[in-house]
Amino acid sequence: MASRGFHSTFTPLPMERTDFLEMPQQQQEPGLQQQVSPGQDIEKKNSSTFDRVVELLNEAQLAEKEEKLQCLHQVQELIVHKESNLMDNFFDEMIVHFQDRSPDVRKFVLGFLEEASLKDTELIRKAVPFLLLGIKDSMPLIKKKTITVVTRLLPCALLMVCRARPNDQEAADMWDSMDDIKSLIIEEINGMNDGIRTMVVKFMEMLVVVLSKKSSDSEVVKDDYPVSLEMVPTDHKVLHLTDLVEDCGMCLESLLGLTTLADISSTNLMTVISSLASVARQRPMFMSTVVQAFEALHASLPPFSKSQVSSIRKNMKSQLLAMLRHPLSVDYQTQITTLLADLGATPAEIAKNKPQPAAEKRKNDGEGGSAAKKPRSSKAAAAEEDNEPEYNAFLNRFAVTGQAIDDFHKDIVKHLTPVKCAELVFVSMRDLPDGMPANFRETFTPIAAAGTDQQISHLARLMAIQITAAGFGPAAERIGLEAQKSKANRRDKREKEHRRSGGDQESDQTSHATGLPSDLLAGVGLANANMADLMLLAPELIKLGVDPEMAAKILPRVNPAAQVSTVGQTSAFGATPLGPARSSQSTGSAVDAFGKPMPPSDLMKAGHDAPSVKDTRRKARHIKPFKLLDVPMATTASDAARQMKETFDRLTSFGDDTVFCDTISDRIKILVGLAVHFPETCRRILIDRVMLDVRSNMELLLAWLFEEYSVSEGYFDQKEALSGLGKRYDHCLTLLLTTLREKLSPEDRSFTKLLLEAPCITQGALEIVRSYCEDREYMDLGIATLSELVIRRPAATEAYLYTLLDLTTHHDQKLRDMSIEVTKKLFSNENLTGDIVKFAYKTLAQLQNEHPVAVLDGETEVAGAAWTEETISIALQLFLSLLPLKHSLLHDLAQVYVDVSTLIKKTIHKRVEKPIREIGIEAEELLKLLEECPPGAESLITRLLHTLTLDARPTPELVEKARSLYKRRSADIRVLIPIIIGLEKSEILDYLPLLIRQQPAVMREVVNRLLGCTHTGKASPIMKSPLTPTEVLVALHSIEESDEMMKNVMKAISFCFEKDTIFTQEAIALVLQQLVERQPLPTLFMRTVIQSLNLYPSMMTFSMGILERLVKKQAWLQPKVWQGFVKCCSMTKPQSLVVLLQLPRQQLDSAFQICGDLQPALVEFVKSLPTKQRNSISKQTLKFIESVDKKSEKAASTTAATSTSPEKASTSTRTKGRASSGAEHGKENMSTVRNKAESASATQAESEQ
Repeated sequence: MASRGFHSTFTPLPMERTDFLEMPQQQQEPGLQQQVSPGQDIEKKNSSTFDRVVELLNEAQLAEKEEKLQCLHQVQELIVHKESNLMDNFFDEMIVHFQDRSPDVRKFVLGFLEEASLKDTELIRKAVPFLLLGIKDSMPLIKKKTITVVTRLLPCALLMVCRARPNDQEAADMWDSMDDIKSLIIEEINGMNDGIRTMVVKFMEMLVVVLSKKSSDSEVVKDDYPVSLEMVPTDHKVLHLTDLVEDCGMCLESLLGLTTLADISSTNLMTVISSLASVARQRPMFMSTVVQAFEALHASLPPFSKSQVSSIRKNMKSQLLAMLRHPLSVDYQTQITTLLADLGATPAEIAKNKPQPAAEKRKNDGEGGSAAKKPRSSKAAAAEEDNEPEYNAFLNRFAVTGQAIDDFHKDIVKHLTPVKCAELVFVSMRDLPDGMPANFRETFTPIAAAGTDQQISHLARLMAIQITAAGFGPAAERIGLEAQKSKANRRDKREKEHRRSGGDQESDQTSHATGLPSDLLAGVGLANANMADLMLLAPELIKLGVDPEMAAKILPRVNPAAQVSTVGQTSAFGATPLGPARSSQSTGSAVDAFGKPMPPSDLMKAGHDAPSVKDTRRKARHIKPFKLLDVPMATTASDAARQMKETFDRLTSFGDDTVFCDTISDRIKILVGLAVHFPETCRRILIDRVMLDVRSNMELLLAWLFEEYSVSEGYFDQKEALSGLGKRYDHCLTLLLTTLREKLSPEDRSFTKLLLEAPCITQGALEIVRSYCEDREYMDLGIATLSELVIRRPAATEAYLYTLLDLTTHHDQKLRDMSIEVTKKLFSNENLTGDIVKFAYKTLAQLQNEHPVAVLDGETEVAGAAWTEETISIALQLFLSLLPLKHSLLHDLAQVYVDVSTLIKKTIHKRVEKPIREIGIEAEELLKLLEECPPGAESLITRLLHTLTLDARPTPELVEKARSLYKRRSADIRVLIPIIIGLEKSEILDYLPLLIRQQPAVMREVVNRLLGCTHTGKASPIMKSPLTPTEVLVALHSIEESDEMMKNVMKAISFCFEKDTIFTQEAIALVLQQLVERQPLPTLFMRTVIQSLNLYPSMMTFSMGILERLVKKQAWLQPKVWQGFVKCCSMTKPQSLVVLLQLPRQQLDSAFQICGDLQPALVEFVKSLPTKQRNSISKQTLKFIESVDKKSEKAASTTAATSTSPEKASTSTRTKGRASSGAEHGKENMSTVRNKAESASATQAESEQ
């Protein structure tokens, strides 16, 4: 059913016609009895349920609130609890009522969402939008119901997301919506409605339990949640462990904070107490925190009334007793027992609820034993913490609080002397009120153990908790510092993750060094690099050992004029170039050969004060040309790498219209040359730049790939300098393909174009293509690319083809279907046909093994697993898909079929139907297979013939081949069933007993085909049988064999009677007339007569004629026929009473013994006859009837005389009265029957004349 939107209008569903069921009683045939098979009963039941649901939904659409709710409740019961398979059909029709104005209806819809989603968790995806609307509803009733539903569904949603596929976007969206709902629910904790706050507390309890880890000591509750934190994968893409742990901590802190609120209601407080105690029992790691919270709450209860305080104390007492029963409460028994004593618990109650000694012993043994065996090393503990740092830090937050209070408590105990206590009392007395507060009076419990160490420790602990809660003392400072530290750590971690996610590309670009010396680019400004600047890199490359030709290829020659700047200009490197026109007058001082000002001392040593312009020019002619290599530089390797990266980054940032070289091809050569020979620095930059517009930069990508391939194949004489580059082409190609997958959409064909034009497809690249195919999102692109590679890259067609063929046995059904469709298209290529057939037969031949070679179980290969219907179908699918394209494969299928197991044969029978229909009934290879059928493949032949002849008449050639196969092999008789209507009538009659002997399903098919029906059960002219329906039924009655055989014959006859459109009343009458003339009578003749009367009650008169003829034929000579005769007379009385009077006295007595109800009926009938008609009855028969009547009366009087009790006598009197009245009434009916019998006899006489 198509999904409807939230505001879709509800259209009444169509009802199936049932008017034929309401036919008035007087219009129905008298005595008509419907015969319905069990299958029809089930189908009718399902249909009736469906119709009932449709009717109820239509009524609910137009009904008022109360009636609507009643209808919807019935629908929910039917589709959720009774017929859950109808839930998908009517889910949308139910949730559409959420737009109803009535809050009660909307509340019911929320309850339906809960029940349906728990029944089928996939429906949570549809339920989430309505839950979001429910939590935003203004009605508190709807909000409370929504919170209850979410409390039950959120764990199921979390479990569903945990098990979802990594790329399941619907699951991710559903969890985001559920997270929004969770936030809105938690915000309601600050609301004013106590009922909603109570629901929120239970919701937060659920979050704490679900978002924390279950331990071996966790208490198992009746309705335990199906998921906990340890089930969430640490690397889940949707569920982040840090966020889940923070949510757990936030909820637990909120619950703890509620215990300190002064304005909280007593109901909410008791709910919080129950929730915290439940958390402590189910997650024992929080027990210490909960105990401390209860201690603080007990010391400072909010100002409630006396009854409220009493209820809270009773609730806390019961929860503490439940916690005390927990095995891990041993460490906190002192605190818990002290609290219980203050709350009024007796020592007997405390002792009764303490953990069993065995549990304590196990705990002590566990602690001692583990320590004695082998204490965990610090390295192991550190490794465990490193694996789950977020969760450990989360637990540490609460552990620090407890440890700080414990340390503060110990410190107070040391200073809590009697003198200090007295001073505290005197100081506090100044703040005491004049009268005792009512709250104190109601909560005060006399201290039974005053002055003991236990009471002093308890008092010190209460003081430590209250001082810390007020924000004073060392514990508060320590907790505050730890909280700030934890908060800072979380903030730093988030910032680090943010920087990592946002700066991955930049870090990848700068993380590799170029390997050049540190003085390569020192002192070079890279803000406005031009070609002259780049040319300065070539000498340095040569100095490093790079061949000059290679350096020339990396940095091609340009116009030499570009290397010289004019006087006064500054190059892009920041230095002032030398020139013939430069002089001391222009600079103000003499310069040396390197353009540096000469100091005066050097000028004096040179023998002149100040050179003239002429001398300067003359000396300039002998100046050594400036070389960058001659300038001493001190640059680190990291600086050189950084400068190279920045240079290449600027080069890639230039557009095609930027003129820094003669042509675009020169630019591509430079970029490619640098990327190939400095891959660590330049490769990532080039990829990121190209991915901004892949189509425009496809030429650059291909040039890069060809350059990498050339270097890897050794086309350049650089094997020594570039050693180890043999695998670089594969790495470069796979890197490009992987990046294309990350950057481009599945519809972009740049991936295919790159692979088609690449110089070589490596094995790594082929694996990436396969991964594209296995990804549902990129499956179409991957399959299309693989198909193109097979066709357009003939050099490696075999590798691509076998990759495609391997996908035809993949566990993913969609991928398998797509691969097979492409393979079928390639099958027409003669160069590929042989390889495809060879692979298909190899896959088929695996069925002859005892176990599959390798079965894919998810993503893991499991060897030696047993054959299942799924794995068999996978091995068959490609071969069967090729059958319509190459009919000769039928012979290979038959050869393999002989050697496989029964399960595989059954699966072949199911899967072969579609391809054999496409082959057709006139295929020559099919006839050839019938001639050359391998021994043991007869059942396969039968299945093929059965499928082909379901709706088509077998050809004469096919009939002849099948008949020959049966006679030649003495094969299974079932091979003749598909072609039975093509046999001669005499052959059919000869084979019929053998065919009826088969299983009921086979027998029904035989009868169907003999009656000329198709597989739908309807008669068809093209399926005309050599036998008429009458001849078929007569032939079935002619089968006289064992009792077991007769059972099959009876089933076949009953099946014929179900074909009421074929075996009409006239046809059955014709059959009975033929059968009654036989001598001896068929054994099942009377059974057929009775069935005819049940089917056609109007044949009563005809049946009476049959009975009279049986009297003349002395039916009592055949015992089985005689019994059927008597039963038929019993069933058709009073009409049959006339026939009984024609029986001899001995046979009449036998009839009375077989059916006792005939005797009184016949006696009454004879008594009601007039004297004339009674005289027409033979005297012996009349005398026998009168003697039988007297014996009956005598037996009745004897029975009456033996009853001495008055009560029995009165009962007998009443019975006789009723009997007499019944007899009178019977006489009236008998008269009517007698008249009918007379007219029937007259009619029968006329028909015989």
